[in-house]
Amino acid sequence: MSKPLEPRKIPEQNRFAAIVEHCEDAIISLTLGGLVTSWNRGATKLFGYAASEMIDQPITRLIEPSRHAEEDEILARISAGEIVTHFETQRVRQDGTVLDISLTVSPIKDENGLIVGASKIARDVTARRRADAARHKLIECSRLVGRPFLDSMVEALAEALNVKWVLLCDLHPENKQRARVIAAWGEGRRQDYFEYDLNGTPCANVVEDEMCFYPAGVADLFPDDRFLAETDTQSYLGVPLRSSEGGSLGILAVLNDEPLDASLQPEETLQLFAGRAAAELLRLTTASANERLGRIVEDAASETFVF
Repeated sequence: MSKPLEPRKIPEQNRFAAIVEHCEDAIISLTLGGLVTSWNRGATKLFGYAASEMIDQPITRLIEPSRHAEEDEILARISAGEIVTHFETQRVRQDGTVLDISLTVSPIKDENGLIVGASKIARDVTARRRADAARHKLIECSRLVGRPFLDSMVEALAEALNVKWVLLCDLHPENKQRARVIAAWGEGRRQDYFEYDLNGTPCANVVEDEMCFYPAGVADLFPDDRFLAETDTQSYLGVPLRSSEGGSLGILAVLNDEPLDASLQPEETLQLFAGRAAAELLRLTTASANERLGRIVEDAASETFVF
């Protein structure tokens, strides 16, 4: 019998290098003078630069000039033997996009224990920071009720997701295939009330199903939707507004003239606002019904007791 082959042993240093290279987080090493000495795939994915574009380049290439002193302070702390953990700041991608990131920075030592560089782990927290900001905006809006709340909410949602249009609609009581836009933010200002037919629009799919997300090219998918064409809309995200019993109350939708970045998880922010919007619509509907009932009772009492 042939002797079974023994598994080939991989040197520990090579094993560690492979783990770093394929890690999802950006892992970067640099000299104490701020020059990049290693750059993994996670760093390329996060910042857009290939390793060949960053090796031997200053790390300040990723940093806005107003934050250069921040980097100097980090490297000074590393030189003193400190470890910097969960330091939240901003960095700039190759395409100019500003990212919110969390940094952990550790000293790199040579065989004699001398600190010769720094190892950075960077994680993108842009989506989390945006979600936190959206929650704060919604809390501010929730101090209002009725029309002031609805107007403030659509403006806050437009700002939170950085979109051009936000539409809050209910369904026409006499024609469920027609939507009434009761609060809207577009072109940087509040928009007036208007109505539109749902047929041939992405909103029709929202009413029939659940959330609909078209990150890009939505106008090509719905060529009969004049609103999409007139506003040069490229992306759409909409969610139905429902009562606690599941009944349809309306639609909350955001539209933009640029693609929506799915990595920023805009669905979570929209769902957050939609829950509060549905509750307010239900409250207004109930209040209106009670008001009408009160008038009926008053009219009936008046008629009954007139002699």
